[in-house]
Amino acid sequence: MVTRFHLRVWAVLSVWLLILFVGHSYSQPPANPLPSPLNTLPGNPPAVDPKSPTLYPAIPVPAQKLVPVVPPLPPTVEQLIEKLESVQKQKAELEKQEQALSEQLREALQQHKARLAKLGIEKPAPKPMPPAVPDDAPRLPPPAFPDGDK
Repeated sequence: MVTRFHLRVWAVLSVWLLILFVGHSYSQPPANPLPSPLNTLPGNPPAVDPKSPTLYPAIPVPAQKLVPVVPPLPPTVEQLIEKLESVQKQKAELEKQEQALSEQLREALQQHKARLAKLGIEKPAPKPMPPAVPDDAPRLPPPAFPDGDK
């Protein structure tokens, strides 16, 4: 069912589309561009030749020399040793940081467990019992020693 509201919405949308496509179309530049105020001052030569087909004169670009690309030299043994030393130092620092963070985390978890146990929310886990041997398991006889020694 089309209501008046729907018709108004379609009317507004169509007007907006008309404005968008018709109002922003490309236009042709004027045949004789107006001279700039700087060119009208006495003693200033005209920046653009009116007989020229383009508005801006071509700017000459100097030719660039092509330089061959030289691959970088491989690192020396000294550079490789220094780099390995720096990587090992960074690794040691990271391991120290990891140990410190692990210790902080353990302490925080212990504090949490203690608080929860104090509140009676979490009881400490019981120690695991050794596995029980079922009664119907087959039993082996004790080994017999030939000399009678046990």
